[in-house]
Amino acid sequence: MTENKGSSQPKKNNSKTGGKSDGKKNRNVKRTIIKIIGFMIIAFFVLLLLGILLFAYYAWKAPAFTESKLEDPIPAKIYDKNGDLVKTLDNGQRHEHVNIKDVPKNMKYAV
Repeated sequence: MTENKGSSQPKKNNSKTGGKSDGKKNRNVKRTIIKIIGFMIIAFFVLLLLGILLFAYYAWKAPAFTESKLEDPIPAKIYDKNGDLVKTLDNGQRHEHVNIKDVPKNMKYAV
C-alpha cells in the first residue's frame, strides 16, 4: 500500500505487451522503410520501361534517311529572259558537293 518513491527498483509493467511494443514499433518502421524502398525500385523500373518504349516509338516514327535528304539545299538561281544567270541566292553559304575521293588527306584528318 505504500509507494516507493525513491526506490532503485524499476516498476514492473503488468500489461501483456510489456517491452514488446518497442520491438513492434521497430519492426513497423523497418517494414515501412522496406516498402518505400521497394516502391521506389518498382517506380524506377516502370519509368525506365516507359522511357525505352517512348524511345522505340520515336525511333519507329522517325523519317527514313536518304542521301538526298541529308544534302544541303540547292541555292535558288535567278535567270533573265535570255536564260543568263543574274543572281544566286545562297543565304551566304556557298556549298559544292564533291566526292570523298577528291578531298585532300589533310582535310580528311582535320579536326
